[in-house]
Amino acid sequence: MIYIEKGRREYIKASVSLFFGGFATLHNYIGFLLSEPPYSFRQSVLGFLFIVYIFGSFSSVYMGRKADVYGHARPLLLSVAATALGAFVTLAPSAVVKIAGLALFTFGFFGCHSIASVWIGERTRIHKAQASSLYLLLCYLGSSLAGTAGSYVCAHFHWGGVIALVLALLAFSYPFIQFTEKRRPSHGR
Repeated sequence: MIYIEKGRREYIKASVSLFFGGFATLHNYIGFLLSEPPYSFRQSVLGFLFIVYIFGSFSSVYMGRKADVYGHARPLLLSVAATALGAFVTLAPSAVVKIAGLALFTFGFFGCHSIASVWIGERTRIHKAQASSLYLLLCYLGSSLAGTAGSYVCAHFHWGGVIALVLALLAFSYPFIQFTEKRRPSHGR
């Protein structure tokens, strides 16, 4: 999250990089897993896996409404948990269960993305364009760095290692979210 108040800037940016890093890593490497035996999916089937992004559309709306009711931190933490659970489910040997896990992972991630994006906009009092630009920079930086690290992990530790990396990235986002919530300015300022 990025928190900007009255010209004084505090950047709590790691959670954004971590969400996107986990998302890019899992989506980049699940195709490699499913193209190998025992699954041996064809490229046309692997391309069709991205249909799970439709769950992200539902998640953005649903989690946005939850953020309106409960504040940002609670639904964001729930979205991170759903993302982590989806990643964990992809460890199952069944291709159908893996795809269901991918759908849950995608649902959770887009909840994270929509809540974090709105939270930054609401927290920023001045320099809104810079805050949005920094948010996008961190999204792409996180996905680039974690996605690149994921190739090493995938080559040496296989799918279990990829999931461990994704879960670690998501777990590290929890303290940043909680810190951001505690630093929320009071309405009296």
